Order: sequence, then structure tokens, then C-alpha cells
Amino acid sequence: MCVYCKAASTVLDLLWEAPLARNHFARLGADLAELGSLVHEVFAPTYKSFKARQDVSTLARLDEEVRTELLSPYSDKPNFQEAWGNWGDETKNTFLREQFEAKVAALLMRHYADDLFQAYKTAYDGYLSWKSSQPEQKSV
Repeated sequence: MCVYCKAASTVLDLLWEAPLARNHFARLGADLAELGSLVHEVFAPTYKSFKARQDVSTLARLDEEVRTELLSPYSDKPNFQEAWGNWGDETKNTFLREQFEAKVAALLMRHYADDLFQAYKTAYDGYLSWKSSQPEQKSV
């Protein structure tokens, strides 16, 4: 799963916990499994676009909050400190990136749940419009 897919999936899971969002998608005939199958093509670009629209100071604050949260449990462990010191930037970034994006997604949901819900609704509506415009495939 790509980094943004994991984050988009985190948002989708959190939205599904909210009755308003769950009921909205259910009225359109979608369940969580169907929505989940669209994460890469529909919701990851939506999440990425939403995140890109946030101001730099918000993202910097979230970045610091997530880094602290991710690394604090390990920072007192001598083996981790040694490994972290020996790792190059690419290895450190790989270690942090996926968890970081999922946590940022959860924090964005905490602060902007209504906005993310609207973005996901719009994205899914766009997908449904596109899907209905496609010629039906005939079974042979």
C-alpha cells in the first residue's frame, strides 16, 4: 500500500465510524469494503490534495507532533538511539513516512473532519459520475 493510500484509508476508516458519513455512503449503495477498493484511485488523490491545501504552519505543527509521538517510545532505548544514529536520511525517512502520513491523516481528521468528509463525498460523487458515463460491459 502506498504512503498516501494508507493515509487515505485511515481517513476513510475514521469517517466510517461517524454515523453521518457511514449513512451517506450507505445511501449511495457503498459499504466500507467497496470504498476501500477505491482508495488508490479515488481517495488517495483526494487526501493528498486536501493536505496540500493546508497552510505550512499547520503542517509543520502536525509534523512535529507526529515525530514526537512516533519516536518518544523509542528514544530512551539505547539500541534504537544507536541504530537511529547509524541510519542515513533515506532509511530514517522510510521508517517514518508511512506511519507519519497515517498519523497526520488522523490528526487532520481530528481538526478538519467535516472538510475531509466533504472532500471524500465530492470525490466519491465524481467517481460515481464517471462510472455511470462508462459504457456497460456485456458479459459473454
